[in-house]
Amino acid sequence: MKKVKTRTKIIIAIVLLLAIIIPVFTRENRYYMDVFIMLGIYVILGASMNLLIGYSGQISLGTAGFYGIGAYASVLLVMEANMPFLVGLIFAVVLCFLIGYVLGFPATKLNFIFLGLSTAGLNTIIQLIITNSEFTGGASGITGIPSVKLFGEPMTKLQYYYMTLIFVLIVLFICYRIVNSKTGRALMAIKGNPIAASAMGININRYKLLVFAIVSAMGGLAGVLYAFNIRYIQAEAFTTNMSFKILTMGIIGGMGDLGGGVLGSLVAGALPEFLRDLSKYQMTIYGLLIVLVLRFMPKGIVHPIQIGLDKLEQAITGALAKRKAAKAKKKEG
Repeated sequence: MKKVKTRTKIIIAIVLLLAIIIPVFTRENRYYMDVFIMLGIYVILGASMNLLIGYSGQISLGTAGFYGIGAYASVLLVMEANMPFLVGLIFAVVLCFLIGYVLGFPATKLNFIFLGLSTAGLNTIIQLIITNSEFTGGASGITGIPSVKLFGEPMTKLQYYYMTLIFVLIVLFICYRIVNSKTGRALMAIKGNPIAASAMGININRYKLLVFAIVSAMGGLAGVLYAFNIRYIQAEAFTTNMSFKILTMGIIGGMGDLGGGVLGSLVAGALPEFLRDLSKYQMTIYGLLIVLVLRFMPKGIVHPIQIGLDKLEQAITGALAKRKAAKAKKKEG
């Protein structure tokens, strides 16, 4: 397995520390806490999309469909069958994995843009089923979703945020393990040259199917966290527009880079909060953002940051080496 650089470990530690500490000071502000929770959910969605498009070369405009399936499946199980939240979560994740695996069979026969169009159609079908079904509440959705309980008491927003953060870390760890494994190497080979990968004995359809199902399950997990945070769901939250937003998260950060997937999710997720007055043009802004990033930063917005960190590291290393050499010279003198 690829060894994690010391610099990367330091960055992860700093980001994790900030993610733990900052919400403590805003825990009384419900708006900020909802934003932080949604950013965590977006990181799950963006990281999963980055795994799909960045490492296997598949594009999906149907992730919001599984996002919705996870939300509705968990809520219905908890509200109608009186099951605990954790049971509803596990059920939703497994269900999304199985549905993704089944629907992935025809998807593995398609390439890039054709896969994108077919998954967009799938997303529309799922949305229509949700909208026109009585058990999902139809177009009105489901209200009165119960709070998640901890030791018999409803979770506070801060507690729910930390629970979301734990799931974010689990998803990122799973992505890291997949990427730095035999499966990850096979996916990269398939993305680079499917014909050559097949000639080397790699089962292309099997790996494509596996990653599609895993990403579907992650989308379902995000849906569960979304539903029990907002406590109200309707089909309008799971349209192809949402899938396009998730696609933006997976692309702008840096395809084929786990850190880029996280950064892209945070940028694309926080953007609407800064552009509330331009909400009508949200999809236009996301589309423009993708075009600009692919044109001027094809390796994603994480690449110039990495270059800057490399230069800073070189400067610090050089300064320390000069200081050490000066001390040695002084000692000799």
